[in-house]
Amino acid sequence: MVVANVRRAILVIGEPADFSDEYTGCRVKIETSIGIVIEGVLVEASRYWFKVRTDRGVVYLNKAHVVAVTPVASPSGCRGGRGG
Repeated sequence: MVVANVRRAILVIGEPADFSDEYTGCRVKIETSIGIVIEGVLVEASRYWFKVRTDRGVVYLNKAHVVAVTPVASPSGCRGGRGG
């Protein structure tokens, strides 16, 4: 019996960048798939959620329901943003 030594190449692909943290610390408008628009400061972005501080308190939005994220002000003054 012959056993072939087969080497398999494993391609490790990191998670695709979704730029969620680009507007962290910025005032943003987030449009949802059902037409609701949330305006507030983007506090944190995780893999599946946005945490937004609004005038009415903290709101957690599942990214699956987010259609658009638009900065209300210039992102250059935001904390930790990659935007320019």
